[in-house]
Amino acid sequence: MAILHYLRPIIYFWAPKRLGTVWIIPETSTIPFQMSQFKISRSVNMRINKGKRFYKRTSSNVIGFLLWSSLMVVVGAIGGDFLSIAKSHAQPSQGLHSAIVRLDKVRLGGQNLGEFSPYEPERGDLISRGYDYYYSDDEQFGLGVWESKPGSMVYRDLQYDEVMIVLDGSLVMTQSGGDPEIFSAGEGLVLPHGWSGTLTVPKEGARKIWVSYMGGIKGE
Repeated sequence: MAILHYLRPIIYFWAPKRLGTVWIIPETSTIPFQMSQFKISRSVNMRINKGKRFYKRTSSNVIGFLLWSSLMVVVGAIGGDFLSIAKSHAQPSQGLHSAIVRLDKVRLGGQNLGEFSPYEPERGDLISRGYDYYYSDDEQFGLGVWESKPGSMVYRDLQYDEVMIVLDGSLVMTQSGGDPEIFSAGEGLVLPHGWSGTLTVPKEGARKIWVSYMGGIKGE
């Protein structure tokens, strides 16, 4: 109270906003000051109590929200698994290559194969045409029909495995350092990965089914 003696005769005291009161305190009076302290203490207590109630209510809401969210996650997971199982039984997989690929006799017979053009001219002088029936999604496996006019081409350390089935004409395969081998219509052969040699198409030409595989070791 001694501090008030040194203050101006009129002191303006602004109570907390919720009280909405401005006290005018005469220098010689102590009652308003004590009352203002009472109101301030009461206001502070009210705010503290209100904060506690808000905290409890907010905590309850947060806990309720977390429990509800957890429940929805569990329900969603179970529902998703159930839906996946239901779909798997309801309809077959619709993959990119889920349908059978027909090797039609028209193309196998040499029609609708496009125009003849040089085939890998850096490796030989073959003039060929063909049709690719199928490639796997990773392009490691493929097959088609291929037709060529007379000529030859060189293989150096073949980087894939290839099956050849001769449909018309013949193929002459000569492994590096080996003797020529002739494969006629109705016969076939396998060129293993790493093979080197020469493929020759005689004067009657040749048409074949080819199947290539560029994958890894079996079982891996």
